[in-house]
Amino acid sequence: MSQSTEIIKVQPGTICVYKKPVRIASVISFGIAVSLYDPDLKIGGLCHYLYPSLPDNVEPSGKYAFPALHAQIKLLEKHGSVINRLEANLYGGTEHPNKDPQFLALAKKNLQVGLEFLKSYNIQIGSLDIGGNSGRKLVFNAITGESIVAKVRHLRLADWQVA
Repeated sequence: MSQSTEIIKVQPGTICVYKKPVRIASVISFGIAVSLYDPDLKIGGLCHYLYPSLPDNVEPSGKYAFPALHAQIKLLEKHGSVINRLEANLYGGTEHPNKDPQFLALAKKNLQVGLEFLKSYNIQIGSLDIGGNSGRKLVFNAITGESIVAKVRHLRLADWQVA
């Protein structure tokens, strides 16, 4: 990845698409980050959701799988992408270090919902970097579709803060 491109740090609940040379960085634990890339247009984006389903009486946002993934696809289409060209990569779904069953169930459900959504749109999945007990620091290049993942055992609050 080129070191001269701008780095955009995104928080959980963020949806973004770029058609310019940027690297999108995120820190992922039990949530799922999904990169979508159109190799013909050289445009890509990332959504990072935390929860598999939208509760009743809650406004849709990027924190929930369906609204996040749907919005990401719509943004790519707005820039001229066609769904059948998109390539997806999924990251995250980390188990809680204390093996908390609630976090494990949430991580698994987050992954399941994301995979089902992408399958329903016939979007090709390139790679999965999911599960385990390490958090991830992700950098995704929106122009090349390449990504770098560093697995870390201890995530700090400062890791999520946007510079």
